[in-house]
Amino acid sequence: VFLLFFFYFLVCYFFFSSRRRHTRYISVTGVQTCALPICEWYQLEGRYDDAVGQASATDDWESLVQIILACGLETIASGDAEKVSAWLSRLPSRILRTEGGLAVLGAAALWATSGFKASSTVDDWLDVAEANPASFPPSGSSSTHTAALTAKALFSSSGAAERLSLARSALQDEDAEGTVWAAMARYALGLAAFFDDQPVAARRALSDCLRSQSPSETTVGRLLVSAATSLLALLEYESG
Repeated sequence: VFLLFFFYFLVCYFFFSSRRRHTRYISVTGVQTCALPICEWYQLEGRYDDAVGQASATDDWESLVQIILACGLETIASGDAEKVSAWLSRLPSRILRTEGGLAVLGAAALWATSGFKASSTVDDWLDVAEANPASFPPSGSSSTHTAALTAKALFSSSGAAERLSLARSALQDEDAEGTVWAAMARYALGLAAFFDDQPVAARRALSDCLRSQSPSETTVGRLLVSAATSLLALLEYESG
């Protein structure tokens, strides 16, 4: 009997100590506390590296995917594209080949770390994104399909005419209206029109982009405002 109770004690001890290592307690109201999985707690604290590390250490791929989708775009816009690429490398290839939202972020991260240049590897990421429109979209998008079309318009090695077509297709999704990806599509449309020697269309698209993002509380939004403003200034200079 003694051995039975001792064994029961050991099982309970290891179960609860393991649970505690993966749990944090946060204040809700007054002295009340709420238990959260440590991965979620790290996210609430903005400690995304720690959240990614925790999810990876426990092979919690579902949580890892959600973390990257939630903060990947902002992280890239903040200048930490290499970090997003490193996060993605922790995931099994079977997930990367079927998760369109991750592929969009993978293309954006690789494009940013390659000196903002298109490449066949970036195109490979974009092909995966376009082939998996039903998967979870990256943060700020209503659908992976919209995000994939916008990303192809911005980051692919396609010519200006095809980029114009891609950006217009992305803007046809009414559910995407008001999202950051719709604003990015408008910027992509303006950029493609600029290179396709369509200054009127470029001004209109860039002005629409500015109206949708000013003022902006996100890094992505502020980056779009800066890029669209600079391109509009260049158009004014060339027309003057």
